[in-house]
Amino acid sequence: MKKILSLLALLIVAVACYPTTQPAAPAPVSEPAAPPAPEPAPAPEPVEPAAPVSAPEPVTPEPAEPAVPEPAASAEEHKVDMKEFKFSPNTLTVKAGDSVTFTNADGAPHTATMTSGPEKFDTGKLVKGQSKTVTLSKPGTYTYICEFHPGMKGTIVVE
Repeated sequence: MKKILSLLALLIVAVACYPTTQPAAPAPVSEPAAPPAPEPAPAPEPVEPAAPVSAPEPVTPEPAEPAVPEPAASAEEHKVDMKEFKFSPNTLTVKAGDSVTFTNADGAPHTATMTSGPEKFDTGKLVKGQSKTVTLSKPGTYTYICEFHPGMKGTIVVE
């Protein structure tokens, strides 16, 4: 719509500036009279003025979503083994943004399922030899269990 209105305004200005008669050429001093000037071009049809345009309503920006902290460039990787129906190490301290890889070394399936903490994680069912990595970005204490063997418990402290 803005483009149409801009073009219409430009056309109105062009029409207003267009001469309706041609100026007469000066008569040469020593030559015979110049041939008659050509007929002036017909005046363009009048253009109806555009309706007044109101200013667009101001756009209210939407509130920005809170920024999620990016993992630190020096994020480290940590390992927790599931063996002999225990998490090893049982307690692990990491920095925010570090990742933890859970690996099942037992013949029985295991999970590492968060039971409390600032953000959820769940490795899902892991059979012998399978691994799953989780990244913990929010500081706090995370406790987790194996859903198949609730006596298997572990803790991760994120600083």
